[in-house]
Amino acid sequence: MGDKPVNFVSWFDAARVSNWYQNGATSSSSTETGAYTLNGATTGNAPAVNPGATFYIPTEDQWYKAAYYQGGGTNAGYWDYATQSDTAPTPVTADSTGIGSAGSTGNFANFNQAADWDSQDGNVTTVGTNGGASAYGAFDMSGNVFEWNDLTGAAGSSRGVRGGDYLTSLYGPYELSSSYSFSPAPSSQFDLIGFRLASQVSGVPEIDPATGGSALSLVACVLAMIEQRRRRAPLVA
Repeated sequence: MGDKPVNFVSWFDAARVSNWYQNGATSSSSTETGAYTLNGATTGNAPAVNPGATFYIPTEDQWYKAAYYQGGGTNAGYWDYATQSDTAPTPVTADSTGIGSAGSTGNFANFNQAADWDSQDGNVTTVGTNGGASAYGAFDMSGNVFEWNDLTGAAGSSRGVRGGDYLTSLYGPYELSSSYSFSPAPSSQFDLIGFRLASQVSGVPEIDPATGGSALSLVACVLAMIEQRRRRAPLVA
């Protein structure tokens, strides 16, 4: 599962990975302070990102722009889906090791329980094999797993998720679209929720993510999927 998206992670888990990277990503790197001041917290209000953080959970505006912006100009507009399309993607299937059938091109995504492998009716698939990337080159921002975002970046009792998941049995492809999001408690851990991190791009002037996280600050960020997964029993509705 090393090339599959992580799931069953809370917002607090994602924040700890941010801290680990912020502190050098070594065996002794702290996970409790750095990008976020956690001090052992796993429930309750999620703290705001600390000023000057260079690895962090993207704001909703940053995530949204990385997924849906059409690119090419200041007022280029936004796609409905993160595959650079206004038409709903086609579900991918998968081979016996979970590699998506679409490769890295086309209007496809992993959703609707179509990727059956590992004796499961629908499963996560290998990152970057489920259709084309967004205009910013970010793969799998439609389907596979929902991903945490920080809404406005302020402290609070809920956090946002976007992007859709491999199941999407309730609303179908609408869950993958730019119109759909929801705000679970930051302690929530489901098989349908994962995350990706934003980081400062070398050579680009630093944008402090604590200053509001406007969509324009996305030019200073790259989004990296954490390609590992903890295996647990699937969530039962």
